[in-house]
Amino acid sequence: MLRRFVTARRDFQSQFSSEEMLEIYKPLFEALSLDSQAATFYWLVFIARRMFLLVVAVSLHQYPVFQAFLFAESSFATLFYLMVAHPLREREANNFEVANEIGVWIIGCLSLWLCSSNFGYLIQQAYANTLLLNYIRLNLALNMLYILNTNIRQLCRMGKRWWYKR
Repeated sequence: MLRRFVTARRDFQSQFSSEEMLEIYKPLFEALSLDSQAATFYWLVFIARRMFLLVVAVSLHQYPVFQAFLFAESSFATLFYLMVAHPLREREANNFEVANEIGVWIIGCLSLWLCSSNFGYLIQQAYANTLLLNYIRLNLALNMLYILNTNIRQLCRMGKRWWYKR
């Protein structure tokens, strides 16, 4: 069984080494670092986590504490994968993904704390509104600033290239 898996993996890699196959599947692997084997599983980890969270949300709706725990743990596992595998080519993009996943993990931990605490309903809602929503807003603002910064730098580089080509 293991031998068949290794052979299938080798055949898969040889197919992707051809220029024709790389051109077809380029959007899937464009930003990925294909140097390490763990990085090639980035999309699989991404989609598997989404499916896992979907199953948890649908099947465990009676147990919000367990849901929050599984959300935080899946976020921690993804964070560990991102820190070990460095799946993206650019170092800044890897750091950006790690920072986002730390934010998602903190939101999961805050959700777990809110679900497991014995506050009254109104106090729990007030905590949720202040802590979670403000942290989500901060995370979104930082993401937008990062993306804006990246796009401005890319435009400056393109402008310099255009200026020197004239």
